[in-house]
Amino acid sequence: MFIDNHYRSMDPELFFLCLPVCVNAQTESPFDVLVFTKTEGYRHKSIPDGVAALDSLGQAHGFRITQTEDAAQFTSQNLSKYRVVVFLSTSGNVLDSLQQASFERYIQT
Repeated sequence: MFIDNHYRSMDPELFFLCLPVCVNAQTESPFDVLVFTKTEGYRHKSIPDGVAALDSLGQAHGFRITQTEDAAQFTSQNLSKYRVVVFLSTSGNVLDSLQQASFERYIQT
């Protein structure tokens, strides 16, 4: 797999989390990824770079990202649109109990 200089500057944890998605995406039809970046406390300065890196990976490997900080997006109906959900440098308690229950159902399906 070719890794250009843009990906070399990524946070290593983010790169290795994305790697399986990118490898699988090469042989499958395009799919959607929800990138959740809400913070309730410390806010990482790297969030915009992480979103840009995921977008670039998506363009190169056939997936589309939707970035949001809106926890109201965590409903069963909305989550069903996404094959992958990425919590990108979130901090604090970012989901209420109903949103968390919806996300748990999403994971279990």
